Amino acid sequence: MSKLFLNKKILCTGVIVFLLSWTARAADEVLPSSIKNVTPDTPSSGKTLALSVAVVHFQKIVENVKEYIEVRKKLEDAAKKLEGAAGEKKREIEAKFAQLSGMQTDLNPKAVETRRGELVRRGENLNKTIQSIQSEIMAVHQRIISFLEKEVNTILEELQKKYGFSLGITAETAFYRDPNTIRDLTPEVIEIINSRAHNLSQMLPKIDLSAIKNL
Repeated sequence: MSKLFLNKKILCTGVIVFLLSWTARAADEVLPSSIKNVTPDTPSSGKTLALSVAVVHFQKIVENVKEYIEVRKKLEDAAKKLEGAAGEKKREIEAKFAQLSGMQTDLNPKAVETRRGELVRRGENLNKTIQSIQSEIMAVHQRIISFLEKEVNTILEELQKKYGFSLGITAETAFYRDPNTIRDLTPEVIEIINSRAHNLSQMLPKIDLSAIKNL
């Protein structure tokens, strides 16, 4: 009976870990093209200006977006509810397997095999339903992150025009940063992004656990 679940464990805890420990994408997907160009400004006099550099800590920015904190908490709660409902249904199916094993002497082999097949199908459908809901939760989280990446890019474009820096890098990719010569835009980006409404809650999925309970 246990073989039904050994290879398809309930991974709701993994969903929560995914939400808590996601890693920012490569710099090419975080910084806008106008900031990534590593080309020093050259005035008409022919003199080359010093390269001005700005840095942003993308993951720190997103983790401090108030709306993101709220929706991530809701996604974590949804994953926990999924874990609870799936665990309860799994125990129910396992109990029926155990009960069937004790009835083998009272039923003819064909009846036992029929009931066993029904329970196996219920277990398989449970695993598929769990995986489907997990995938939905993670896909929504990724859409939210992609949306925030675009918002950060827009803000960085605005700040590039404001400060005129010619090179932008992410803190995740920088191996050394001199605070005296590099402007850290992270606090300013956090302040700006939190001053704007993003309606991230509208992107949350409606998790229906009745499909699990009715199996």
